[in-house]
Amino acid sequence: KQRRKLPHHATGPATDAMGHDAPTGGSRAPLLALARAVSAVVRLSLGPLMPVLVVDLQVDVLAKGQLLSAFSSGYLLTQVIGGCVADRIGARLVVLWTLVATSALVFVAPHLAQEFGAEGLTAVYLILGFVNGPLFPACSVMLRDVSSKSRSQAMAIVDAGGTLGGCIATAACPLIASYVGWPRLFEGLAAVAGACALLWWRTATDPRPVEPEHSADDDVASKLAETSAMALFRFAGPWALFWSHSVFNYANYFLNAWLPTMFVERFPGVDAAAAGGYLLGPELVGVGARFAAATLADRMLALGRIRLQPLRRTATALAFVFQGLFLMAAVRTEDPFECAVLLILAAASSGVHACGFKANYLELTKVHSGLLTGVGNTVASISSAAGPVVTSELLARMPGNWEFLFVLLFALNASGALVASMGLSVENLDLRSSKALPAEAIPATPTTATCSCNLYRRRKGAGQGSAE
Repeated sequence: KQRRKLPHHATGPATDAMGHDAPTGGSRAPLLALARAVSAVVRLSLGPLMPVLVVDLQVDVLAKGQLLSAFSSGYLLTQVIGGCVADRIGARLVVLWTLVATSALVFVAPHLAQEFGAEGLTAVYLILGFVNGPLFPACSVMLRDVSSKSRSQAMAIVDAGGTLGGCIATAACPLIASYVGWPRLFEGLAAVAGACALLWWRTATDPRPVEPEHSADDDVASKLAETSAMALFRFAGPWALFWSHSVFNYANYFLNAWLPTMFVERFPGVDAAAAGGYLLGPELVGVGARFAAATLADRMLALGRIRLQPLRRTATALAFVFQGLFLMAAVRTEDPFECAVLLILAAASSGVHACGFKANYLELTKVHSGLLTGVGNTVASISSAAGPVVTSELLARMPGNWEFLFVLLFALNASGALVASMGLSVENLDLRSSKALPAEAIPATPTTATCSCNLYRRRKGAGQGSAE
């Protein structure tokens, strides 16, 4: 039997734009981190800049919620199709398109805002979310050849790009805007995005094709290619992953969007620039916590001191619980410095997700990694879009009642911890969801596609021996 023909982008040795051999998935992580940083700065700068935008564009509390949720609303529309396109034609072109379109849209954003007010800026951010939607699933496709013992670190590097973007958006953007104005800030961000697009085009490469790590059994390899994509969603593991991701997104984007406003409202004498300074610490500690957690987890896995599935479940559950507890304490303090310290502890707790659910997308499937990540991030983006709107509605009804908002956040974190501790799975579903393989050929324990192929081959050989 002949193997299924691979897409044209995945055949032969991969090379970059200069003709050099392609790097491995781990070495692509810094480039992906840079792309994520650009997207994060554009997305997350709205919250810290909101005190300035409220004055310049006369934004009321309800329009503020619509503006803060516009990016997420557009973002959730294109992730599934973006993941499928990345699986089909390669993720390199998808990321390139995202960076180029982001540069153009950020450049025109201040001009449309001056012409049409808050509605014009909201429309631009809706389109920005639309073009940035494929970025997250494309990252999973670019990293699908990373080994299981390095996944946490690779995802931590990519995720650090988003956190770095959050640091810049929180601390640098309001400070720069106070000197040159937010329209000039946006024009500068457009130039940075354009430069990153050029760097990506010159250096980035698609991953090598997904194939089982053997060549003796072409029959099993062909059956791996016949995996039904929709069959992946019959299992509980992906849905537990989606809920964990949704809870994380709600907390993350609620905090990024509304913490600067909370500091200005609750602590006398704190303006937007000062709030950015207080909130820089949690962002920086979050980056360090991600790398520390990922490095420790990969080390323990390499030494065989912990199994993969208990690691993913325990890390995710503990991260949710402790983040919720520290946030509850932060909202009850009356001192901005104490609040910042408690937020730092909450960010450190959240960083443990790097060795929890965040690496799980790379384990459930390799054949359909773009599709799975696209669906998961679409589900999670619903909570990202709903968070700012729900918050603005609650604040309109209960002005200044921040404690209630944090109680709601703690309840969601508790649900995320419960679902993750019971439902997260690291079982590779490519062969299990294939209609071509009999159920008895699929191992019940978490494993990789390669182990599944080898087990199937051994059982097949044993069956032939018994028949003889």
